[in-house]
Amino acid sequence: MASTGFADTVRWARLGAWAALLAALALPLAAYLADRWLGREVLLIAPHDPAVVTLNRTLWSAGEPVAEVYGSPMSQPTKVLLFGGLKALHPEEEPALSLLPVTSNGKRPIQVRTLWWGVRLGMAVLGAATAVLLGISFFALRRARFATTWRRA
Repeated sequence: MASTGFADTVRWARLGAWAALLAALALPLAAYLADRWLGREVLLIAPHDPAVVTLNRTLWSAGEPVAEVYGSPMSQPTKVLLFGGLKALHPEEEPALSLLPVTSNGKRPIQVRTLWWGVRLGMAVLGAATAVLLGISFFALRRARFATTWRRA
């Protein structure tokens, strides 16, 4: 009777280990697809008021930076995931440029490097879970074999 409990433990631990291993392998694939489909190279800006933008557009001349017309640049161009209503601005002065207004009380974009950091963390956690479940499986299997040999003697 005791070996049936150990056999169930072995079976469930191995099943959990396989599930964690498959999840650890699927995680980078999902991140890669999100990076390719939702990732956009944008320049994050602190937006100006619409009246200030209108004034800046009338004063702007060719050769001046376009990003400062619409807001204050916060960093270098960064790759972010655009979803959930986040829309990049494409100024008429330079249509190839993508600007993403970020306010202190608004929605914050998820940067792609943050996504990949989360993937590495998730893979480490899932790898550790796989190792623990396999350890439980091998311990329970050994214990079940010991219990059956002890009963025979």
